[in-house]
Amino acid sequence: MTTATAKLVAYHGDPDLKERILAQIAAHRAADEILQGTYYKHNGEVRVCAVGCVLHDPDGGHIRYESEFGIPAQLAHLEDGLFESMPLEAAKEWPHRFMAAITVGADLSTVWPRFAAWMMLDEQWGMVNLSQAEDVKAVCRHVGDAYARIANGDQISDVEAAAITDAAREAWAAWAAREAREAREARAARAAREAREAREARAARAAAAREAWAREAWAAWEAREAREAREARAAREARAAREAWEARAARAARAARAARAARAAREARAAREAREAFVAASADKLIELLKAAPSAV
Repeated sequence: MTTATAKLVAYHGDPDLKERILAQIAAHRAADEILQGTYYKHNGEVRVCAVGCVLHDPDGGHIRYESEFGIPAQLAHLEDGLFESMPLEAAKEWPHRFMAAITVGADLSTVWPRFAAWMMLDEQWGMVNLSQAEDVKAVCRHVGDAYARIANGDQISDVEAAAITDAAREAWAAWAAREAREAREARAARAAREAREAREARAARAAAAREAWAREAWAAWEAREAREAREARAAREARAAREAWEARAARAARAARAARAARAAREARAAREAREAFVAASADKLIELLKAAPSAV
């Protein structure tokens, strides 16, 4: 167990420990035992997550990364979170990629604050870019700057840390409330649009029905007045017009449903792709910071 002042040394400076861990992960990978959504189960078969494949602890134990591997517990949680968020094939390779990136004897104490600062402030991926609200942007910059200071060796007082935390909670609550309100307004607008489209469709059908009725009434009158051949021809034309209108109405309804489904699918796909891109960028950044960590000696 580490103390607040003890310095963690990656793999406790032991290259053999790193090799044993990488071999253990490789064995789980070769047996196809690495799986998301589980920790460590051994009821006839083994299924392990990113942390489970190195600790073999059914009771959890991210904190054990510190005593067993000299790796800060925050990084164990970060490794685990990214693992659960990745596409499955990338996730299966992630435990080896994470542990292999750590240099034996490295001091990893600044990796988390540097990653947190990147997550807040990065021009492409930072949370500062997620909202146009200035209160949210200000808090993201404040939090990111504080983590950057910590990474560079500055001390953040308890009072300042508490103030930053309170401001972040307030900004997050305000942002969440705005997002919820905008989502409700979007749903209401969508419902109103769909209701309007339905009314317009009903009105179009009613108008077409009136026109069809008028045509049929006129055709019937002509049929009564005309010869039998003209009566039959008018009836056929009325029936053909009605069938054509019904076919057009059915096509329009199918097209409207298809357009709504396509729009929903595009939005879902875009959200999924954006999330996967952020997770991939986060993994790459973490690997970069792990490799760049200085020696603890």
